[in-house]
Amino acid sequence: MKKILACLSSVFVTMGGMMTFSPVSYASVLVPQQLFSTVVNPFLLPCHLKGNITDSTGNIDMTLIDAYDPINREKSATVSGRVGGGGFSETITGQVIQIGDKNWARSTPPGGGWRETTVPFKPDFFPIGLLAPYVENYHQINGKLVRGHATTGVEFFVIGKGLQFIERYANSNAAVIPNIIKKAQIKLWIGPRNHLREFKLKETCVQDGHEYYVYSKDIYYDYEKPLHLTPPA
Repeated sequence: MKKILACLSSVFVTMGGMMTFSPVSYASVLVPQQLFSTVVNPFLLPCHLKGNITDSTGNIDMTLIDAYDPINREKSATVSGRVGGGGFSETITGQVIQIGDKNWARSTPPGGGWRETTVPFKPDFFPIGLLAPYVENYHQINGKLVRGHATTGVEFFVIGKGLQFIERYANSNAAVIPNIIKKAQIKLWIGPRNHLREFKLKETCVQDGHEYYVYSKDIYYDYEKPLHLTPPA
């Protein structure tokens, strides 16, 4: 179960930074520190996300659909899919709506209606700048169209304390960090205005002496389109 929770958390790892504009293929000329400071953090602007997470054992297959509007202080998320392991398998769904500091959530299991809580609204992103000293084999890869947007691609590996940063973020609510991520390979595809368009993460994990892989893929779209959510009935 610890492995499943760690895998689920990985899909929320996003890349942060400040927005600038460069007319060149900046991924081929910037060192990691410069790249990380120019890529737009998807959650500093209104944007949507569709993500998927799987693993090499076949124990997890989850999809996330997310929308975020820091200007109107609104966000929504729907998670669905299957988790399993050790003879256990279950289909789960969950929904969250937040408007300001009001939060509504429901899930199956356990089922039932919406539950309302008060949760401070805050950006949800990983401070990628922390990884810059722990990047190796950083290089440009082929660009591609992502939802109609031309992109430039970069790839790198995270080593050392950078892996601890990723795992600590993914398990921020855990009393003990499992320390199972041994290698992380990241690919980014960055579009016009330095908008992050696609993020892929492959984690090499070891737990109880067994090695397995966790794969995450996030697509970002509809930047700067505000949300207008209403409380659930």
